Amino acid sequence: MFFSDIHSHLLCGADDGAKTYEEMIAMADAAYKDGVRLICVTPHCCPDLFGNNRETIDDSFDLLKEYCKEKYPDLSLILGNELYYGGDGIAWLKNGLCKPMGGTKYVLTEFGVDETERSIERSVHELFNMGYVPVIAHAERYLKLSFGKI
Repeated sequence: MFFSDIHSHLLCGADDGAKTYEEMIAMADAAYKDGVRLICVTPHCCPDLFGNNRETIDDSFDLLKEYCKEKYPDLSLILGNELYYGGDGIAWLKNGLCKPMGGTKYVLTEFGVDETERSIERSVHELFNMGYVPVIAHAERYLKLSFGKI
């Protein structure tokens, strides 16, 4: 059986995930050993916390692709971001600071844990209206949503 990981913080130096190249490689090795054959790396897109990390993300992704192409030719890598949704989320998507998953319209989207159900609903509708499909990250954290109370 093979698995897909659509939310990972493997890229070194990009966010609060892997800190070094060696740690990034160890994480990729562990994922492969566990049967993962598709990884969508999704470093945070939150300029307030991580600055404009686009260049670091792209450089780190290139290093990971190079390593995996050599060692794991049957492992597919896809690049996206985990968008911490705020007022500038759409602008970050439009200007390329934030990337949808694998060049699609699917956007891994995270909200603050204290966001209201109404606020999340408005944000999801805004993403849909702009042509994006939000994939909600950490749905279990949003206790103010009805599905968070299950």
